[in-house]
Amino acid sequence: MSKLVQVAVGIIENNEQSILVTKRAKKSHQGGLWEFPGGKCENNESVYEALRRELKEELGIGVLSAYPLIKIEHDYGDRKVLLDVWRISKYSGSAIGLEQQPIRWVNKQKLIHLDMPAADVPIISAITLPSRYAITPDPKIVSGPDSDDNVFIENVSKLISKGIELIQFRAKSIEQDRYRFLAQKMISLCREANVKLVLNSSLDIVQSMAADGIHLTANYAKQLEMLNIEIPSATLLGISCHNKAEIEIAQKLQADYIVIAPVLATLTHPGSTPLGWSGFNTLADSCNIPAYALGGMTASDLDHAREQGGQGIAAIRQFWR
Repeated sequence: MSKLVQVAVGIIENNEQSILVTKRAKKSHQGGLWEFPGGKCENNESVYEALRRELKEELGIGVLSAYPLIKIEHDYGDRKVLLDVWRISKYSGSAIGLEQQPIRWVNKQKLIHLDMPAADVPIISAITLPSRYAITPDPKIVSGPDSDDNVFIENVSKLISKGIELIQFRAKSIEQDRYRFLAQKMISLCREANVKLVLNSSLDIVQSMAADGIHLTANYAKQLEMLNIEIPSATLLGISCHNKAEIEIAQKLQADYIVIAPVLATLTHPGSTPLGWSGFNTLADSCNIPAYALGGMTASDLDHAREQGGQGIAAIRQFWR
């Protein structure tokens, strides 16, 4: 059995929203491919210490602050790696290839077109997804059953003005015609603001309306997996998960992100037993998919969610109010 090699990886972004990548030497493992910079953790060295040392040695930059982004475990057959990925929030100096390795700044939306090691590919989802994920409440609660829905759409506009970049339209109790009407309004609004909108609905509705993506309940995801139905690769796919079995289904469906819930106690589900942060951490670290924490989240929980292996937080009340 091959030994697990722990690697500290740094995601460095410039003011043009481009990410720094470096090319591996041809004679090295996975040689000739582009990768995110970093290197092996030495004995008795923390991941953060290894990250600072490697980026200084490879690129000549000093890491001033960083936070965990995602952990990726991958088996190449001849080698197993655990990529402990951190996002560099502040650094000093200008990056240069001190080991004669080629370096490039690549727009984060174009990273998917690079030839990269398989272990690096899931990191792209974590880079491109935001840290805050807003879920709408039911329109009947916001604007009433007979409203023209102006209040609801105005609140969506306010979400966007607050810098929210990913929104889920969730409305289980309204009729289909009204759902389509509101969804189309939101699609136009979000597209104009370059905000991603996912619909918590059936796959055929999402595809017919040309939404950015779909968010599946755990039960719906299980049905699609059992029927061997594939989600188009261009469709942003999110799945709600509450345990390891549901996360395994999300991995089979190649989800772009998952939402793990409930992390803390909530008013909407008073009978549910919360996972707690330790439970969230166990589930988030068990897969190579960005994970949002849902359930009782406030803005102050964002840093803690990251520390526990999460992409960020998902919420209804916190963002909608």
